[in-house]
Amino acid sequence: MNAECVRIPLSVANIDPKTFQNCHKITTVICDPKWLNCFDRSKLKQVIIQENVPEIKKDAFKDCVNLEFIKIPSSVIKIDEGFFNDYKI
Repeated sequence: MNAECVRIPLSVANIDPKTFQNCHKITTVICDPKWLNCFDRSKLKQVIIQENVPEIKKDAFKDCVNLEFIKIPSSVIKIDEGFFNDYKI
């Protein structure tokens, strides 16, 4: 896959964690944060969380060391305590 951006619809119920394993060019993901474990997190620069996602878990962005931008929609009503402690965003 040569795409740099991937969008995973909220209707997706299951993804094999190895689906994007060798897709090292992906730098932008538009999805529910629960799917970030399917990507090489160290390559991600932008994550856009889709509307209707209500919560972000503390480890959702673990190992996303190169993140430059996160878009959090107004639908998010809960972010686990300490979430931003590990990020320089």
